[in-house]
Amino acid sequence: MNFSDKQKALILALFGKIANETYGLERDALGATKFIPAQGGLSPWLTSWAYKTVSEVGMAKFIADYADDLPPVARLMKLETVGIKTIADAYAYSEFELQQWLTAGIDVSRDDAETARRKIDDKVDEVLLVGDTEQGITGLFNNANVTVVSVTSNAGTTSTKWKDKTLDEIVADVNAIIDAGYALNKGSIVLDSIILPHEAFAHIATTRVSQYDGTSILDYLKKLFAAQGIVNWNESRKLTGRAVAYKKAPSVLAYVLPEPFRQKEPQAHALHYKVPCYARIGGTVIKNLKGIVYADGV
Repeated sequence: MNFSDKQKALILALFGKIANETYGLERDALGATKFIPAQGGLSPWLTSWAYKTVSEVGMAKFIADYADDLPPVARLMKLETVGIKTIADAYAYSEFELQQWLTAGIDVSRDDAETARRKIDDKVDEVLLVGDTEQGITGLFNNANVTVVSVTSNAGTTSTKWKDKTLDEIVADVNAIIDAGYALNKGSIVLDSIILPHEAFAHIATTRVSQYDGTSILDYLKKLFAAQGIVNWNESRKLTGRAVAYKKAPSVLAYVLPEPFRQKEPQAHALHYKVPCYARIGGTVIKNLKGIVYADGV
């Protein structure tokens, strides 16, 4: 089936409209980009990106007048490299669909274009949070270098899960997580965010403090721990039994996503026009390991 030059111009305009509509979709699938700061200044076609991890050594102390034995401090930098990979899919329209649109005014469905966008967003979200072992990419939830602490069992020693704990036991767990962060960085970094698995989050969001107080445990915890710096409470269904507490700052962690979603020009293949779609991703990097703690057992 051959299209005239005028028809080809109309088809290209149609694909341009569909592309703009697809770009304009809400990015509901990208929860990870709400949890993690973005790493800026990345070229879309980098094959790898080098970054520095930070550790601080030394301490300040009281000294006598005219003392010259001032304690040395240093910020140690280690260069790390993350590979940047391509995620891709495609959607297509047959020549017969396009001919119907041209001659009979039958509009083409946007379903496949929207699906192509959503599938890439879903994969990007997954990689930023849990990485991809096969590609050697690490996510926010499974960095092997992050300190892991375990929460204690409930009073009956039957479970560590929050759904099986009292309010006081949950409060003690959150305190232990904050204390673990403090032990790592001696207060130089204040953890401000916590992500919980769905089971734990749903429990505290829907359970009242007591039969006499309708306040949810979640609202109680938000108010109680704001003074210690925890102001962001979130959930993720990609977490299982693990809480992640961290400082939400680019100096601590960042997601590497040089190209979140792009579409190329439609390409003629046999009896259809295919639109390649892709994203470029390097996962989530932890730049300062003292600014993040995993807590297992919740």
